[in-house]
Amino acid sequence: MKKFIALPIMLLLATSCNKEEKKGTPTTELKNEKPKTDTADKAAADKVAADKAAADKAAADKAAAAGKATEFVSAEHKFSVSSLRAPRVEETSTTTAVGKIDLTTYMFNAKGAQGAYGVMVSDLPFAEDAGDEARLKAIVDAQAGLVKQYSATITNQKDFKLDGNHGREFDLSATHPQMGEMAGHYKIVIRDKTMYQIMRVGSPTATELIAEATDLLESFKLTE
Repeated sequence: MKKFIALPIMLLLATSCNKEEKKGTPTTELKNEKPKTDTADKAAADKVAADKAAADKAAADKAAAAGKATEFVSAEHKFSVSSLRAPRVEETSTTTAVGKIDLTTYMFNAKGAQGAYGVMVSDLPFAEDAGDEARLKAIVDAQAGLVKQYSATITNQKDFKLDGNHGREFDLSATHPQMGEMAGHYKIVIRDKTMYQIMRVGSPTATELIAEATDLLESFKLTE
């Protein structure tokens, strides 16, 4: 249920790469061709990755059917969670006055559930010398964005550290224009320049979804 997904307030600096044109004696160039061995190696690697992803999904689906949680590990974004099913992964972006914001969302709830839960990941444009103050402000700003989006009330807030990285955990409650009363639970963690939002939001009476999401939130770990 996309309408339940809260996007963070984040800035992503746009970068560009300029190519230089070389001048000299005209020669025959193969500008867009890659060695066949490189192409074959990439195709083989892509197939291995696709086969692994398919096998992981099949294992997760089988575990979900049996009511057993399995560990999901994101090699790209360096985190793991325990879940009944494989995630639906969505990449979104939007252009703002300060550049493009990219967000990867891993949603683990069953389709048609009375809410949603998962992990949202995005990089922040911290300066190289950014310290704890900048990371704490980013967490506060992300929380403020949720409050503004939902006109939400925050309760049970506490700050914590996960493997030495700053985090904040809290409950929120609000009235959605279409969905009515809703409740959520969030963890926000920042490691280096990456922000993780581990969240559950939906109907306060969706007991099955709340139980599943609680297990996922409690299992969240940072990986290497």
